[in-house]
Order: sequence, then structure tokens, then C-alpha cells
Amino acid sequence: MSQNEITPARFGLPILDAALGGGVPRGSVILLEDEIGVEADLVALHFLTEGLRGGETGYVLSTEHPYKYYVNNLRTLGVNAKILLETERMVFIDAFTNPYGYSDIRSEFKNVVNNLTQPRVISESIRRALLHTQTQNIPCRGLIDSASAILLASENVRTALSFVQNRIASNKEDGTVTIMTLHRDIHSEHDLRALEHLVDGVISITLGDDTYSTVKIVKMRGSYSYSKKPMAMTVSAGQLSIMEMQ
Repeated sequence: MSQNEITPARFGLPILDAALGGGVPRGSVILLEDEIGVEADLVALHFLTEGLRGGETGYVLSTEHPYKYYVNNLRTLGVNAKILLETERMVFIDAFTNPYGYSDIRSEFKNVVNNLTQPRVISESIRRALLHTQTQNIPCRGLIDSASAILLASENVRTALSFVQNRIASNKEDGTVTIMTLHRDIHSEHDLRALEHLVDGVISITLGDDTYSTVKIVKMRGSYSYSKKPMAMTVSAGQLSIMEMQ
């Protein structure tokens, strides 16, 4: 077993990493659940950035934001996305520009999803986008932003769950860690429970008072020392902080 396989994937947020018992186990698929008014994307981008700064590779599959959104936020976190894309350390998979193939708008990216209703197509897009990393033996982190769009676009919940299961199996094979953002307040409790049972971990971010949001680790398979104690999250001028709850 290599050092990369046994070293957990950190967020680069000390209080959260400590609550996780050091980080997220390699090969995991994690749901990052939020609700309206919570800036959970920044937590996911911290996770991606921590890996990229440490020499890992990464990918972003976006159904909700254009490329510029990630470029600007990653720049705030100290990462030049354009250089990483040019060197193929990071891959952007565009499922935002024309996700249903209805228009003549063409994406500028070679990795594109034009049929969000077919999770099998999405999985194949991820596989093709990461072919160049398979022989490098470098840890990889993925961000699927968001799983909600895939769940809502799929013909039925079973089809969407098959996509998640495919990601879980793939990650177990190659050690990739994937964060899937999910907007919990637009899904039924039945669908939420099905997803939460399937994935390796669940981190929930909910609205607190006017000054902070509440972060809680609901589940983390493969980690025996994680804490379920709530944490406080604040965002100011694009900068995110997570601290112990007072």
C-alpha cells in the first residue's frame, strides 16, 4: 500500500480536518449537503485546492456555474486554474453551457456533457477526461457541482443512484476522492436517505444565525475517529473560516 493510499485527503481547514480525524479516506465519495443561503461551494473548492497545491490532480464537473466562477474562486484561494488546465493537472468538464443539447451554444472545452439526463453519459465523460492521469500514479480529487442537477435531470432516482454507485466503484479502484455538492432542501427525504446510505461520507452545512452557518459530519465510512460535534462556518469577502462552536 502506497503512502498516498493511506494518507487521508485534507480540506486545508484545520478545525474540519481535525474533526474528520485527519481528513477524508482515499477512494471515498462524499456528499456535501447545503441549503439555500449557504456557501458550501467554497468548502468544496478548499478541498480541491488543497490537493492541487500538494501536487495532486483534480477535476471539476460543473452543472451550475460557468468556468469563470471556478477560476475566480480558485484564484482567491491561491491557485491559477488556467495554468493547471494547460498542464492537465486539472480538468474542467462542462455540463453547464448546454446540458440538454437544446441550443446551438458550443462549449470552449473538449470535455463536455450535452445530455445531463443520462448519468451513463456523465460517467463516460469523467472517464475520458481522466484517461491521461491513469498512468501517472498521482492522487486525484474530483468535484461534481452539483449532484442535485443530475438527480433532478435523471429519468428516475434509480438511474441517478447508478451514477453515484459507478463513482463509488471507480474511486475504490483508483483512490480518487470525490466531493458531490447536494442541495438537500430541494429533494425528498426518501431520495436523500437513499443517497446518504450509498455514499462513504456526508457533511451537512445548514444556516445558523446571522453570523455563521453550522457544519456537521453526519457520516464518514473508513474513519473511526471523526466527530459529530457541530462547527461554525463564516464567510467574509470570499474567505472561509471554520471554527469550534462556542
